[in-house]
Amino acid sequence: MDVEATTENPAATGADTIVVGVFEGEDVAHDLAGRALGALLDSGEAQREFKRLAVTHADGVRAILVGLGDRGKFDPERARVAAAVAHGRARELGTRTLCWEVPHHVGADVVEALVEGTLLHAYRFERYKPSEDSRSVHRLLISAHHDVSEPARIAT
Repeated sequence: MDVEATTENPAATGADTIVVGVFEGEDVAHDLAGRALGALLDSGEAQREFKRLAVTHADGVRAILVGLGDRGKFDPERARVAAAVAHGRARELGTRTLCWEVPHHVGADVVEALVEGTLLHAYRFERYKPSEDSRSVHRLLISAHHDVSEPARIAT
């Protein structure tokens, strides 16, 4: 899987699926057109509870909203788990390019963990038994307001 960092808005990256994490007690930092992500939370279909997923579509982009739980308990291991859960759903949906929007006010260790969790979940040992399921994510984009290319590179 190719991994790249970008400062572009996730919806503008050309990714067919974006992942947005939301913490308990917080709203979505950058919603999609028509408040698609906020509407998922308002309806109860999406929850801020750790590892809870919901999927929606807006402006031709699929979005996975993943609950990150309590910000105070969020650490690199929880980021790895959230990334793995999101990757699993993205793979089921036939995603080719996945873009994670890095949550605000997290460190480089969380960026590394998002990449690691995605890559670890994507691993398949198929030397002796080839997969019958050809769906796989080919490209991972990590989107943040600042340059996160170094933590993304370290994680690969």
